[in-house]
Amino acid sequence: MRSFTTTEIQSFRSMPQCRTKLLLMMGIYSGFRISELLSLTVDAIYEDGLVKDVITVKKEYMKGKKAAHSVPTHPLLKQLIPQLVSPHSAHTLPLFPSRQGIINNQRLSRRQAARDIQSYCQLYGITGNVGTHSMRKSFAMHLYKASDYNILGVCKALGHKNVKTTMKYLEVDNSEIAGWMSNME
Repeated sequence: MRSFTTTEIQSFRSMPQCRTKLLLMMGIYSGFRISELLSLTVDAIYEDGLVKDVITVKKEYMKGKKAAHSVPTHPLLKQLIPQLVSPHSAHTLPLFPSRQGIINNQRLSRRQAARDIQSYCQLYGITGNVGTHSMRKSFAMHLYKASDYNILGVCKALGHKNVKTTMKYLEVDNSEIAGWMSNME
């Protein structure tokens, strides 16, 4: 599974407002796994009618179920969330309800989320091995570059215990290697 390029992320940002756009943007700008994203409820993102500064996934929804994981809310998400989710929604409603969930409180399934993301990728001409984990890989790659290659920071942001795990999320292309080589003395 590969990460999304900056150009591909820009195309997602220009998508019409919909559940899939919110899912993609939250995955790309939070680094949560798909199951963690789908576990979120309205009260996980809103407090007193405002988008929270930090989004937390409860420990029972985390891989390993040992500890909750929190990440700061990206400014883009602070703008996008109120456009798609009302702060006046019932707090226990899933942030990503299934089509039937609007009536009976059901969450979007991982399988349907994957289909939705694949559909949008096809619609926007995004090809290659992409899927739900591409969001998490994108977060890792873009944070790694934005942090001036601070792998420990990315490791913490992803909630990994071991840097070796984080390294599997990072990709380096030949143009980056060529740029680094040109800086060698």
